[in-house]
Amino acid sequence: MIIKKPAKPTNRAIAYIRVSSQRQVDEGVSIASQDRKIKNYVLFKTLSLAEEDILIEEGVSGGIPLWERPKGRLLKQRLATGEYSHLIIMKLDRAFRRMALEATVISKNQKIMGTSAWLM
Repeated sequence: MIIKKPAKPTNRAIAYIRVSSQRQVDEGVSIASQDRKIKNYVLFKTLSLAEEDILIEEGVSGGIPLWERPKGRLLKQRLATGEYSHLIIMKLDRAFRRMALEATVISKNQKIMGTSAWLM
């Protein structure tokens, strides 16, 4: 895969939101809750986040590797364009189930794509 890097630093962000069950909604990690928190964070950090750059994954288990999920594949494709400098995920468990995998994906993402990971 060819990775394009932006010519100059940007403040463009992409966000990933996931909810797999009603129980998670009841526990406060609903799509609306994650969306609101991410948008508040974007304002606080003066980042740019377009509505089409908020990727929402509903009903998909965290046990499925991120890049194998429909929106996870789209996230990977968009990050590979080099157009984003920030990846925002409300909680690590929204993207990953296992900590070792989290560290590997975030590290590779930052080194290869030059993207900062913002995990709230």
